Amino acid sequence: MQEKQLAQFSLPDGTTFLVEVEAPESKAIERVALPSGQQVLKAQQTFEEALDHIKPVASTIVTKLRCR
Repeated sequence: MQEKQLAQFSLPDGTTFLVEVEAPESKAIERVALPSGQQVLKAQQTFEEALDHIKPVASTIVTKLRCR
């Protein structure tokens, strides 16, 4: 099992939030420090862009759950 880390995502309005993720292997992130000094990964895409990658999977799950 991969180590979990915190990734910081941004919303279109500039709001940021943290998400626990598996240690990424891509260059789509950069390491940054929060004001508290805690190290996190900063996503190079917005949360909405990240969700676009899983939208087909999420759509299938929702469809299956509605059929029950």
